[in-house]
Amino acid sequence: MGVGDIGSAIGRVAKAFGSRVVGLVRGKSGRENLDAEYTMEDLPSFLSSCDYVVNVLPSTPSTRGLLNGGVLKNIKQGSVFINVGRGMSSS
Repeated sequence: MGVGDIGSAIGRVAKAFGSRVVGLVRGKSGRENLDAEYTMEDLPSFLSSCDYVVNVLPSTPSTRGLLNGGVLKNIKQGSVFINVGRGMSSS
């Protein structure tokens, strides 16, 4: 989730280990290390298609509350969710 610099680096490493890599993007990115792209509107389908979900989204007005219980119920049973998303600073 998130294919900026951090997400792209994670994707490259996963590809090196033979993984199929899909990305959740705001708009089609055309990133070369992705096997498929999903937009935010496709979030339930994205979550149900992944064995591992790595969230590296920053905390912004458009991402806050995005991963609520109603959405997370779409994660495929047995999948691993790794959250390294970046929150807001308190200052």
